[in-house]
Amino acid sequence: MRILVFILSAFFLTSGCDSTDQPLRNFEGIYKGIYSITHNVGTDSIKKIQGSVTFEFTKTTYHCYGEEYLLPPAGAGKYTYTNSYISLVDTALHSDEFDPSLILHGNFTYYYDQKELKLTQSDLLHRRFHELNLTKQN
Repeated sequence: MRILVFILSAFFLTSGCDSTDQPLRNFEGIYKGIYSITHNVGTDSIKKIQGSVTFEFTKTTYHCYGEEYLLPPAGAGKYTYTNSYISLVDTALHSDEFDPSLILHGNFTYYYDQKELKLTQSDLLHRRFHELNLTKQN
């Protein structure tokens, strides 16, 4: 009986998982795709604007820019991720000629399959919804 208890104890000690472990993802590379922002979410005057965007990810940093002026505003900074979201921390210098709430910053839910990366963010305070549909280029 002691042997059974020892074996079960050893099994549970070695098979435990740490819920703080990050998943192994490799976002590094250049992605191109479409950025969409929907304004006035939850109202009768919903307005959706979209344009081409490029994202460059390194192991811990990102840089993004749109083909159209300020769609989205160019940004750069660090990112972290979990199983549920990617958190963008924009540290770039920005001018004051646009609404700073348009900067891609904060937590985005994501879907990733090594080729396609989809990021979404609901901004309830400003009644906006950000969506990026990206394809890895390299």
